[in-house]
Amino acid sequence: MVLRKYMVQIVYFAPFESVPSGGVKVIYRHASLINALGIPDVRASVYHFNAPGKVPDWYEYPVPLKQDELFLASRDFVILPECHINDYWTRFESAGIKYGIFVQGPYLIGLQSFAANVDAAFGKASLVLSISQETRSCLEWLFPELISRLISVSYSIDADLFSPGGVHNKVITYMPRRMKDHVTNVCFYIRNRLPRDWCLRAIDGVGEKDVARMLRDSSIFMSFSGLEGLGLPPIEAALSGNRVVGYDGQGGREYWDPALFRRVEVGDIIGFASSVLDEISSIEILQQRSGELFSDREIFRVARNLLAWRFSPEREASLLRSAVIKIKTCMY
Repeated sequence: MVLRKYMVQIVYFAPFESVPSGGVKVIYRHASLINALGIPDVRASVYHFNAPGKVPDWYEYPVPLKQDELFLASRDFVILPECHINDYWTRFESAGIKYGIFVQGPYLIGLQSFAANVDAAFGKASLVLSISQETRSCLEWLFPELISRLISVSYSIDADLFSPGGVHNKVITYMPRRMKDHVTNVCFYIRNRLPRDWCLRAIDGVGEKDVARMLRDSSIFMSFSGLEGLGLPPIEAALSGNRVVGYDGQGGREYWDPALFRRVEVGDIIGFASSVLDEISSIEILQQRSGELFSDREIFRVARNLLAWRFSPEREASLLRSAVIKIKTCMY
């Protein structure tokens, strides 16, 4: 996709990935949505710094891509992900090109190789975008002098795609990419106590529509969120009619409603396995007594509707519109 010239071009930097990740999906979504907002003199794109112009085959929506390496101070506002700041911030700062930092993983900041220069990198940023309240709290702790430059954004989840799909099978799903030792141990501790008609199923390396299909088919989702600003999979699973058991990743605390989610202390492998087995018992007792699905219960519907609103396209668009207005103010 060749970009026309606009007064302000917002360029999100992102790595090209052959396997989907939540953070990159959010960046793609934001770039596409900014263009759909119809804000005058603004255009957004994604720049794959490790593979310019290469189109991912796992993302199922159009992605506006910047293919050239030309950046102009009069036109471009660059948004760097928190885990790739050091590669680029000095280049743009010395060239007078304004940049922002999009923080989705606040606990990644201190792990970067440039930790000694992190204050300078953030200090020179025109704006800092925060994906969640947990992320904002971390940023306010780390950089209290930047509070006036912090912007809250969100992401949306398609509540029609990620929705209960009728009868849920006796399937327990999980995503094995994060915290692999925890995943392996929990599955190992469950294996001999799992009822014969229940099974474990990994969701890995598939597109969004296949993720949604697999979640609609399952009844329980095991969350292995590490230290994250705001994990996607637990929300998608809950909206799809699953009872979610596991780690909230810290960022998940802002939506971890006990009607939908059952929290486990990180590292409590036996507690994790026991909680999954308890949920199996609860589901089977409910179905035996009333024939009712967990996802059909009124308490679930109310909690799910609230969760769907929190991660709705309307709320995401409203926050992004405010962010774009602030970006335009920085450029003029």
